[in-house]
Amino acid sequence: MSYRLSSNGIKAVLITYLDKNPRLEELIQIALENKYVDLPSILSRYNSRIEYAKLVSVKTVEEVDVVLNELTKNELEYISSLLPTQYVDFFRSFLVIYDLDRIYSEFLRGSLEKIATVFSRCEDLQIFRRCLANKNYSCLLEVWLENIKSSLERNLVKKYGFVEDYRNVFRCLNLFTIAKYVKYIVNVRELGFSIPLNPVEFSEKLIHILGIGTWYKYELENAINILENRFKSEPCRASIHEVHYVYSRCRDLLLYSPQVIDILTLYLLNRYYGIYVLRYVLPQVWVMR
Repeated sequence: MSYRLSSNGIKAVLITYLDKNPRLEELIQIALENKYVDLPSILSRYNSRIEYAKLVSVKTVEEVDVVLNELTKNELEYISSLLPTQYVDFFRSFLVIYDLDRIYSEFLRGSLEKIATVFSRCEDLQIFRRCLANKNYSCLLEVWLENIKSSLERNLVKKYGFVEDYRNVFRCLNLFTIAKYVKYIVNVRELGFSIPLNPVEFSEKLIHILGIGTWYKYELENAINILENRFKSEPCRASIHEVHYVYSRCRDLLLYSPQVIDILTLYLLNRYYGIYVLRYVLPQVWVMR
């Protein structure tokens, strides 16, 4: 039987986990400097994720992926077991994005039945059924964001009558989603394919979905320009530029909030991006670049 914490209790746990070594902020800086991480040294510090020492002994890129996914999944399941009930649906809805690359790869083959998810449940993928006809990446992102919004409204508001201010969560997730779409568009254009929606049009669609004021579109347009330039200048480091830009802004928006939903969103983004950055800076991967 799991023991679910109070709102104050889960906030304290999430803040503690955000501060555990290896910290994402430090890993991002290492990646930007194009260095590899000295993981044993970092894990020797106080408040470290000691279980990440498993990564020191793995030899191949494939083993890195397996161990990283395993470690992240175990921690996410533990945090999920502690969450106040009203946040569980949001948490599960968010985890779908962790499997998005796997989902899209199988999705292009026209099926939802054979997707081997790591972090999300197979039944959670049914939200994407309407995208099967067009197989657009934008549709997957759009549906995921719609489901995030509905999970908040369905549980925190309607079921529990618990109201928090979601504006900063929506601003952060909108930026996160747009960044992923811009990276996708830059790759598609490099291959010479046409695109269904340019990033500005897609951002306006997302703003409408989330119900954010139209003033926000100018902030997104600026972000789109910056991200496009960075992705084009260093396509092989696009994911690092995405992490650096998006996470720094989301951290500013969410970290110092008194609301559980803000801290929980930042935690989920932190662990999602942590997989990408560790995969980039570990010596086993670094020596092959």
